[in-house]
Amino acid sequence: MSQQASRADFVPRRYGLQYSPPAIVLEYFVPSKNKLYHHKMDLRELDPAHDPEDWLNFLKQNHGIYIDSRIVDEPQLINLIEHLQSQISSGGIDFNNLSPEELEEYRRQMNEMYGSEEEENHRFYGNEEEFESDEENSGDLSL
Repeated sequence: MSQQASRADFVPRRYGLQYSPPAIVLEYFVPSKNKLYHHKMDLRELDPAHDPEDWLNFLKQNHGIYIDSRIVDEPQLINLIEHLQSQISSGGIDFNNLSPEELEEYRRQMNEMYGSEEEENHRFYGNEEEFESDEENSGDLSL
């Protein structure tokens, strides 16, 4: 998305997390093109000891058009950064090795943190649309 793009022509849809290497992916819709795009924000230097607020400021500085506080929920971004940090410090979770009970407990915790699965499915998974990567991904950036 170009810096000159209209804010009315940018509709954030949802975030995704990439664990290795750490990154936050913003899915957004451009009504004028009737297309969905993904913008990847690399956090390769993320460390559990870093202050999540510093990383939020880093994202604002380097991905400002995507992190405008009038459009994007900053507390949600802080939660996502903290979640990535916890995965780094815990070594991540191998869902293939969890028992059904452990998997259900993890799912319950995620639903408490981020909303129910029903809300998630209702809000985000009803569309079969084409996704494209945006051309202005600034690549590997570090704090």
